[in-house]
Amino acid sequence: MEKQEEASHKRDNLGANYMKWNYDDIALFISIANNGSFSAAARQLNIPSSTVSRRLAQLEEALNVRLLERSSRKMKLTSAGQQLLDGAEQSVLTIREQTEALVRSQQNIEGHIHLSAPVFMAQEVLSEWLSDFALKHPSIRIQFSLDNELQDLIEEGIDLAVRIGPLRDSNYIAQFLGSSSYWLCASPKFLAKQEQTTTEQLLALPFVNFKRKHELHIKNNTGFSERLGTHTLYSSNDITVLRQAAIKGLGLCCLPDFAVNKYVAKGELVRLLSEYSIEPIRDIYAVYPSRKQQSLSTRLLIDYLKERYRSCQPIL
Repeated sequence: MEKQEEASHKRDNLGANYMKWNYDDIALFISIANNGSFSAAARQLNIPSSTVSRRLAQLEEALNVRLLERSSRKMKLTSAGQQLLDGAEQSVLTIREQTEALVRSQQNIEGHIHLSAPVFMAQEVLSEWLSDFALKHPSIRIQFSLDNELQDLIEEGIDLAVRIGPLRDSNYIAQFLGSSSYWLCASPKFLAKQEQTTTEQLLALPFVNFKRKHELHIKNNTGFSERLGTHTLYSSNDITVLRQAAIKGLGLCCLPDFAVNKYVAKGELVRLLSEYSIEPIRDIYAVYPSRKQQSLSTRLLIDYLKERYRSCQPIL
């Protein structure tokens, strides 16, 4: 029984001593061995020689083994010291190289980003923003995929996707970027031909509208609500086509603000009933597979997109 307690006590002491050393002391020992003296290692590590000597002694005590035989004239590795040097030197070198590379990448913000976004949003908004981002961070390689399909981010190797809500349930992580509302618009030439006097008469005019089922409702605070686009004259599944049709004077259009705001500013379209709200308002998200594996460059792009969306509200 006493022998078991004694063995247990020795194991406890060994564990306690083992936890006293750290990886820096292993690197210090390797520097001493490679430089051949305490003073040379101290110069390389930019610390006092007394610190080098003290820390080596602490390492030997923690490991309960002598690593160096030293005298006033010379120093020699023990067999245990040689074993530690042979086993640990390459590992320490690899850790140092990887750490230095990480620091460089943090400073220079290097890396690769594969970004995916819906075609129209990419063409109208994100292409300009992403070009500005690339100019600001030339060390980041960017692959920009335009696709209206909801791709599997992991299977396609996509780091980040910009998507318009509502989002489907998934294991992906989503960060809110901003919101996009719909604007009711028409061209000046189309409006010049009309004699509408009430909101109801205006909304009864022909629309250019999405081919797919796409219900939008215009509302005000008095309880008025009406579905838009019930009198569709011209339809398409492409926003660019609908916008051009509206500019040509084929009818009213109700399109995302980022699709028409520039044309309203140029006078090619007129925004109508701006005091009303059009629902639903679409939220826009940055979606990515995992926060744990996200690179610094991807986090930087997300923050950049948030700022760009924020700076252009309420237009977008």
